[in-house]
Amino acid sequence: MIFHITDVEELNKTKTRGYLSNPSLEIEGFIHLCTDSQISGVLNRYFQGKKDLILMTINPDKLDVPLRYEWSDAQQESFPHVYGTIKISAIESFSEIDPV
Repeated sequence: MIFHITDVEELNKTKTRGYLSNPSLEIEGFIHLCTDSQISGVLNRYFQGKKDLILMTINPDKLDVPLRYEWSDAQQESFPHVYGTIKISAIESFSEIDPV
């Protein structure tokens, strides 16, 4: 499984549209995701002090768009990136998550 951290507003948009999109898709060409072992670091770097966070669990076998693991020089590890929208049927669960 791979994961996307977002907020309740984006979750509601995803449910209404039937797919997950993200501003990074338009700006960078992909949606940022992480592995289970990367969740804590992502929360610490990008979500400090934010509330109403949601962890989306995504099944990579259900994606119909490219998934690539790409190296981050800043973090010295590879992160999963999805090159397109993620259909809601690929999202296995939505759960509340607190920043670390």
